[in-house]
Amino acid sequence: MEPSPGFRRRARVAASPDRLLVLLSALIACGLALHARPAGAGGVEVGIPSVPVAGGVAIRLPLTWRAFTPAKVRVYVRRAGATRYRQLPPEAVAPDGRAVVVPAVLVGPPGVELYLVAADAAGFATTSPPVDPSHRPHRIPVKPAGRLELISPDPTREVPGSALEIRVRGPGPGRFRVVQLDRTDLTALARVTDREIAVVPPEPPDPGEHRIIVAWATPEGDLVTREWTIRVAAEPLRREVFARGGVSLRYAVPVRSSSGSPRPVADGNLGLSFGGRGDGWDAGWNGVNVQYVRDRAGDDLTLASGFAFDLEAGGQRTEYGDVTVQEAPLVAPSFARRGVLAELRGWGTEFHVFRVSAVAVSGWESGLASSGGEITGVSVGRSLLADGGLPVTVVYVRGENRGVDGVDSAGGLAPSQGDVLGVSASFRVLGAEVRGEFAHSRFDPDTRDGQGEDRDTALELTLASSVGPVELGLGYHRYGTGFASIANPTFTADREGVTGRVGIPWGVGRVGLDLTHEWDNLSWEPDRGRVYSTTGALSWSYNGPDGPGLSLTVRRSVQYSRSTPSGAQDVHNTDDSATGGLSLAGEGWSAGLSGGLTRLRDQDEGTETQTRSGSVSGQYAPSPGCSLGTAFTLNRTLGEGSQQTSRVVVLTGRVPLFSESWSASFHLSHAANVSSDRTQDDVTLSGSWRVAWDVGQVGGWFDRLPWSLALSGSYARTDDRTTAGEDSVDVRVLLSVEASLPVDLGAGF
Repeated sequence: MEPSPGFRRRARVAASPDRLLVLLSALIACGLALHARPAGAGGVEVGIPSVPVAGGVAIRLPLTWRAFTPAKVRVYVRRAGATRYRQLPPEAVAPDGRAVVVPAVLVGPPGVELYLVAADAAGFATTSPPVDPSHRPHRIPVKPAGRLELISPDPTREVPGSALEIRVRGPGPGRFRVVQLDRTDLTALARVTDREIAVVPPEPPDPGEHRIIVAWATPEGDLVTREWTIRVAAEPLRREVFARGGVSLRYAVPVRSSSGSPRPVADGNLGLSFGGRGDGWDAGWNGVNVQYVRDRAGDDLTLASGFAFDLEAGGQRTEYGDVTVQEAPLVAPSFARRGVLAELRGWGTEFHVFRVSAVAVSGWESGLASSGGEITGVSVGRSLLADGGLPVTVVYVRGENRGVDGVDSAGGLAPSQGDVLGVSASFRVLGAEVRGEFAHSRFDPDTRDGQGEDRDTALELTLASSVGPVELGLGYHRYGTGFASIANPTFTADREGVTGRVGIPWGVGRVGLDLTHEWDNLSWEPDRGRVYSTTGALSWSYNGPDGPGLSLTVRRSVQYSRSTPSGAQDVHNTDDSATGGLSLAGEGWSAGLSGGLTRLRDQDEGTETQTRSGSVSGQYAPSPGCSLGTAFTLNRTLGEGSQQTSRVVVLTGRVPLFSESWSASFHLSHAANVSSDRTQDDVTLSGSWRVAWDVGQVGGWFDRLPWSLALSGSYARTDDRTTAGEDSVDVRVLLSVEASLPVDLGAGF
């Protein structure tokens, strides 16, 4: 039988070597495809936007997996028209694998191209698009957007770190959100206008390459970001000394006074900072503020505020003056005193040594040999693990509070002395951070009674953890009856308890629940019972970047006593409170509203007291040098058969006059206190005003005169309707000449 012509044509095609090669390639491709996606396996779909997206705005693309569980996902992105792809970091893919975020710096016109490769735990792979993804990628059109412009520094040139100022101009109406130098957020330090942002880093960056990242929001809410790379030049070593500050003088002549004929007032203020820096060292003497006042009491030259001298060299630091000591909370909590503090580092260990005044001092006193007593302490801190984990700090403090005339001038305490030794440590376990501190004290609360020292211990343990967005906290504390630290003599001991906290995001805010249960009389003293206290607080807060600030808190505290001996007073009371606040802000204005309600009930006495409070405040500043502010506060307390009410209204303002060289300011307040039982009924009205002419802003030759003329006045009137003869009125008007001279001296070598 003769084969048909069609059969002969098919046979010739099949017999062609080229056709056979094509057929073989197709079979191999099918085999590979079957391995990559076995029969019955699924894939992934990428949610590509149906409309062009804005340039410079991050894109979030949803991923839908069909019968496929990814173990590893890789995403490759390039700008449309480019030849090479860039692989996104693993964190660009959501932890659950259901979304991928393309960074804003990669989103630009005319579009973005991307493809995805995923593999499951067995090694089978899938792609999106499923066929030839690198040559046929997903395409997302990008519409042109405004472009952020870097004004300074010039990215094509090296810039000295000490002269670095970042200035970026926005493309149009909008709002700057973030400006970063590498990983440091500088937004809070920036000067921002409608179209430009400028910031000087607080410390010059090290020589080398650095990244500038700026985010800017359009009025529609789109976030535009841009990144630049700059190079900071290595600067030659510079040593310098400087003196900065200013001198101010004032001479005032009374024009009118209702309290006799006072003498003219003359005063002056000298505020200076001295310092120097060089190779590996830095020194400065800050806060030197010397004040001279001449009035009826005669001439007086005082150090009006504190001072601080600091010297740093080779990583070691010493401070003298008004220093802040902040060691372990139980031994030496944060407190400010006049004295000396040294911070030394070496061999992986940090040493702190301090000697400060036991009470607050002022004026020219050094604090090293204060008449009120001194506190001396040393602390040693070191991490016990090589990676910096398990930091441990040991602190020892000893001191004496001699007081003034046998009584502590700061708090009315008797002369005391003692020492305390404490150890604190922290570590992480199962994702939670655990902190603990133990302290042992010897303390004599009154050296005059001859009773000697009390010895006792204190312990604090806290655990903090996060489970997703939920924050958890637990704590335990025990402060022995006789525990005390000379560095914190008003600390309340003789209590033990547990605490708990939960913080949960809810809607646009955050909800917090705090619980505390405490009890006292740890030594079971027979002349008093044990008082238990349980407090619970539920709070909600919201502070959006563009929205209002809101806060609401409801709190209940219950106290009750047990094992109260005969003749002692039982305790059983409940304290309920609710507080709330609202804050609003806009261009040139701000407003706030707050209120609270407190109810205290004593079940034993059968009494109840309520306190209601509220306040409203506002500020309006339409332009520099012009502002108006007001505040109203109301407090009302309702007790057994009585009611007390207080009201305060305040109005302040500042306005320019005639020209920039003239200004006027005023302050008015009205306060009233009234009680229903007539034990208090008084009203106070006070105010002040000032009109000033700044001669230095006139221009021309007057620029050389850093002085001003001012006419000011004050009025104060008190009407006391309950006590005869307590009414008073005071009126004063002063004409003053004020001069200020800035000091800015420096020399490099």
